[in-house]
Amino acid sequence: MATRSTPVLPGAFLVPLDARTGSVVWETKMAGESARYQGIAPLVAKGNVIMGVDTLTGGRVDAYNSETGQHVWRWSVIPKPGETGSETWFGDSWKMGGRPTWLSGSYDPDLNLLYWGTGQPAHDFVGDMRKGDNLYTDCMVALDADTGKFKWYFQFTPRDTHDWDAVEMPVLVDLSLKAKSASCWFKLIAMDTIMCLTARTESFC
Repeated sequence: MATRSTPVLPGAFLVPLDARTGSVVWETKMAGESARYQGIAPLVAKGNVIMGVDTLTGGRVDAYNSETGQHVWRWSVIPKPGETGSETWFGDSWKMGGRPTWLSGSYDPDLNLLYWGTGQPAHDFVGDMRKGDNLYTDCMVALDADTGKFKWYFQFTPRDTHDWDAVEMPVLVDLSLKAKSASCWFKLIAMDTIMCLTARTESFC
């Protein structure tokens, strides 16, 4: 039986409550300047409370220790200059904001992977100033649950100019495909399309 509830309050405070008494267990201001909480439920996995957060310079996924509230790891949607994927942003367009992670992700305990959807590249939908694929927006990404290390991605809409974000929570299912069993993710994206990806790689089922 769960003994804690972990809401996130306006102003991006993470505040777990004792489910029996309602008393505050600890309180943590989400790390980083301009952090903004957008209404998702936290995901608890491997002893961490894991949250999507939006900031003025882009979205990210943060993990906090569920017992102490200490910040454990962070993965940022937008790679910084010199990092893999940064070449998909033209000039300084990576600084424009957007890329929210405003819905919850999912966790596969067998692979110890988190799967998280990401949003549109910018707050406006004019793509002329951000030529390139704009990684890792409009993607589903796989992250190591212990460290937040990036494993793989699948991008649904490169250089999105229509708000076709991919933030919806993926659902893990076991399927039989061509007489072989496989673990796959079903994911709804903003084009009213359901995608099916294998849990181990970024390929279609």
